Amino acid sequence: MKLGLLAVVIVTLLVTGCSSNSKRLEHESSHRLAETQVRLGMGYMQKGDLDIALGKLKSAVATADDYAPAHNAIAILYIQLGQIDKADEHYKKALKVAEDDSGVVHNNYGAFLCNQQRYDEAFQHFIKATEQPLYKTPALAYENAGLCAMRAKNLPQAEDSFRKALEINGKLTVSLLNMARLALDNQRYLQGRAYIQRYEEVASHNPSTLQLAIKIEQGLNSESRVKHYKDMLKNRFPDSEQAGQLTE
Repeated sequence: MKLGLLAVVIVTLLVTGCSSNSKRLEHESSHRLAETQVRLGMGYMQKGDLDIALGKLKSAVATADDYAPAHNAIAILYIQLGQIDKADEHYKKALKVAEDDSGVVHNNYGAFLCNQQRYDEAFQHFIKATEQPLYKTPALAYENAGLCAMRAKNLPQAEDSFRKALEINGKLTVSLLNMARLALDNQRYLQGRAYIQRYEEVASHNPSTLQLAIKIEQGLNSESRVKHYKDMLKNRFPDSEQAGQLTE
């Protein structure tokens, strides 16, 4: 009897093992197919062929409903189509199935929520994105949190978020410029100059950044640097609105 019982257990384990392996292979196959459909859908989306893109992404979701990138991609498309409720639904589903690799979805969902003026919820998802160990660009999530906080007029939160973004990646131009603007608004002109100088190390000026630099140098009463930036603005962008606003 013991031998028979042992044999039954072994057979059960072998069958279970085969079934589990089969399910794993089926799972991987469905995800590969869904990934292909997502790539095609995103390609059509970038071309502006939204109807074809929607078909591809619906197929991706139907092929692998537990494949987070498919839900993430179709949510982005639904936003373009103005179907906000469906976008929200798919972002939530993406988060549900993403498991450990959910940083991208948290970041994207945060941006979506911020655009819907759901600022507190958005900020929570940006922070969750930064907490995911597999998320490769936490600095961008902090930067998005800063931009969202600016929209919500929560300036202390914005400054804290931009600072954290720059601690991770000191070359983020959006964060550098917003820190310079916040410094200007708070009359911390030397700090503003420092951020402008850091910006100049990684990017070229445009009319808006030159106007910002001028205002900061005016706050510092630095006539020579004000003239320097005004000359740059007039010489490089003579037809810009900012150049037209200059007064001698």
